[in-house]
Order: sequence, then C-alpha cells, then structure tokens
Amino acid sequence: MVFRRDSKVDAFQRQLSALRNQLGNDPAELPASIPDRDLVLPASNRPLPDLDFFSESTYPLRDELDVAPLPVVELQPPPQSAVPALDTETTVIAHGTTWSGNVESTGSLHVHGRAEGTLTARDSIFMAHAGVTILPRRATRAMQDYLEGSCVAMQEFPAAWRAMNETRALAAQLIGAKASEIALLGPTSVGLSLVANGLDWQPGDEVVCYLEDYPANVYPWLELQRRGVVVKFLQPAALGAITPKVVEQAITAKTKLVALASCHFLTGNRIQIDVIGQMLRARGILFCLDAIQTVGAFETLVEHVDFLSADSHKWMLGPMAAGIVYVKEELQDTLRPTLLGAWNIKSPNFIAQTEIEWEAGARRYEPGVLNMAGILGMKASIELINEATVAGISARLLHLRDCLRAALTPLGFRLIESSDGCLPSGICTFSHPTRDLAPIFAHLAAHKIHISHRHDRTGQDYLRFSPHFYNTEHEVERIAALIGA
Repeated sequence: MVFRRDSKVDAFQRQLSALRNQLGNDPAELPASIPDRDLVLPASNRPLPDLDFFSESTYPLRDELDVAPLPVVELQPPPQSAVPALDTETTVIAHGTTWSGNVESTGSLHVHGRAEGTLTARDSIFMAHAGVTILPRRATRAMQDYLEGSCVAMQEFPAAWRAMNETRALAAQLIGAKASEIALLGPTSVGLSLVANGLDWQPGDEVVCYLEDYPANVYPWLELQRRGVVVKFLQPAALGAITPKVVEQAITAKTKLVALASCHFLTGNRIQIDVIGQMLRARGILFCLDAIQTVGAFETLVEHVDFLSADSHKWMLGPMAAGIVYVKEELQDTLRPTLLGAWNIKSPNFIAQTEIEWEAGARRYEPGVLNMAGILGMKASIELINEATVAGISARLLHLRDCLRAALTPLGFRLIESSDGCLPSGICTFSHPTRDLAPIFAHLAAHKIHISHRHDRTGQDYLRFSPHFYNTEHEVERIAALIGA
C-alpha cells in the first residue's frame, strides 16, 4: 500500500499525511525519520523463521477453494495542470501505486495510481494506540476476504491454513523467535495465564511483578498465592520506573520468575529488556514479558526472554483477540499446557487416545480452532509494520513525542518523562497542575480527536496521547489549538 494524502482517508490510512507538505518536492528534502512510501521499503534484516515447521499435514485440511479475486477499478490520473493546491481536505494516491478501494472523499480526490475497493474520507484524529487501535484498511480487507471465502466453503479452507503458517513466521520474525515457538493466541492475558498456570510451582517459590502494571499482568501472578507462591511487588522510585537495579533488588534465591511489562501503560517507561533478561538468566530465573505496549512500535526481541504474550490490538495495528504467545523452545516441556483440546493433543482421525501426546512446538498451547479471521487481520497488519520497519516507526514515534511536548508544555501541561534507567516510548502522558482534564478530554472527543483519559492509584488523572507512525505534526498542532482555545 503506497499513497500520499492530505486528509483523513480513514484514520489509519493517513500514514503518509506527514509528507503532505512535501508532495512534489525533491525527495532529498523529506524528513529522514519518515519513510518515503513511494519507495519500496526493505523488511527486517532478520531472516524469515522456519516457515515450513508446521506442515499442512498437521492440520485438518479441506479441498482447495478457488476464490475469485475482487474486481480492480482502474482510475485514470487527472491532468497535472488540473491539480489545485493541496489543502486539508485533499486525498492523493501517488503515481505508480495501488490502493484497494472504491475511492470516496468528503474533500477533493486526486488519483495518480490505481485503486480497488472502498476508500472513505474522515476528519478524525486517532492517538489512542496504547488502548485499542483502529484498523488499517488492509487488515479489514484481509478479514473480509476470509469471511467471504467462508461463505462458499468450510472455514478451514487450505489457503487459510497456509496463512496461519505464514503468520507464525511473520510474528516470529517480528520478535526474533522461531515459528515453532509461536502460538497464535489472544488476548495478552491468555498467554500470561498460560505461563502462570503451567509452571510447576512449589510452596515458598517467589514471583516478582509490579502492582501498578496493567491488571492483566498482575492478577495471574496474584492468584498463585493460593498455591503457596509468594508474590513480591517491585518498588520503583517513580510510577512505572522499572530499572534493572529495581529488579535486582527484588529478587532472592527463591525467585522463580519475574513478570514485567515491556512498557508501562500509563507513564510510557520502557524497560531495558536485554539487560534485565541477561541478569535473570545468569541467576536461573525465568523471565515473562507482557509486550503488548511495544511489539510493532519498538524493537522487542526475545533473545533473553523465556515467555512473551502480546495481543495485536495496540501497536501491531491488528484486531482484538488475535495475538502471539512466545514460549522458548527449551522450556516447552517445562511449561505444561493448561488448556486442553482436540487440536493441541494428537488425536488421529479425531479419536481420543488413552495417553496425552502434545502437538509439536508452541501449537501445544492452542487447544481448539483458531481465530482465523482475526489472525489474518493481524497478519496483514504485521506486513504493514514490516514495510514501514520497526526502526522507522520507533524514530517517528519519538519525533511525535517531541512535537507533543513542544506543543503542550507552553499550555502548562507536564509530560511524564522517561525515568533514569528506562527508555522513552510512543506513550505520551500529560498532567496539568490546575486544569480539569475531563472537560478537555470531552472537548477533544467532540472534535473527533481520540486520546485516552487515565488515572493512577492516587486518583491523579492524565491525558494520554499514543500516536502511531502515520500521525502528523499538523495533527499535533490542531490538538494544541483546540486545547488552548
């Protein structure tokens, strides 16, 4: 997908609106932190994992389904002389590009490439990816195509199964794992609960976690107290400031596992995954990561991680309840599956056996039919992330963080800065010493600007902005103007 536009084609498909002022300019003048989407962008340098690990023979395949492709609508570009100056309502599809959709716009529309399907113009601004993302068009299209195919054949048609294999490989590539270490499960809490419930805990074992993390990464560990496990909460100096030193001070000879979030959902503090992971592995302590707030936005690799869970509905730009669960290959016999069914236990000809024999790899954690529609949407979104590159996305997010700080600080807002020993993220959370934030949140929502209104344990409230790589400086300026009005 490659296009340039100057308005809201849909809230996600504004990913290139950051280039609107450069349309027609020399490419050398474009900001280095923003990929030029008229160019073919390289995927990750990491090799694609073992795509063929899960052969089609491991799935209950059906007859091949031939689904007729959707029609392509060829749109001829208007004469260059007919193109007026760009304004905030202009939509542009660039030369040499293809867009899937019947093109619709509330403003003017300039097509210089090819389009197919539906394209809808909107005037909203979405900066709430740390909550639940809006979906890119290609994700919804992938799900729609699957559902249409399921109208004329069984939902398990072979092309869909092949896509499941491909999604495992893409997800593995995204976090530096093997396809055989990926289970296609969501939401995040399912994977975290599988880890909490599947280990052989003994009375007196300790698990270290953080009470101020998102509840999904607290309750699975808190429940272990019923089994005699001692739960120790981290005590950082500031909210969300989980540093290697804070973790080291909490572990003892009895610590069995440390469960952390890769990024705090409110403050935006990112942890040093590799530093903490290396420290824990040297001490023989397991490391479980709730990675939903970084996968797709910042590099999140599992070289020093034992378990990871991340749904796709935030920074991966995917649908809800489609996610990835990583279990290190060497620990798959240690982490016993606690969800059992016909799919993760070998049942030849669908006949139950007298002994339990797990399916190979991380498939042993998938007890039944997969959320195929959601996984196909996630696959399309991961492909989009790969095109933009995680490095390009993270640089863009940090730039937008600087823009938000510069725009809102003069209005008296205070950004929660990353703490010493932590790293900044795309989560930009502001407080204000005097203003009531609830009316501001409502005012922005009334103008179709979507952010988050959050509170800490003391009742202090915040405005949380979490833009993605397609958001623009102009949108930040518009938000500041509305708040300051």
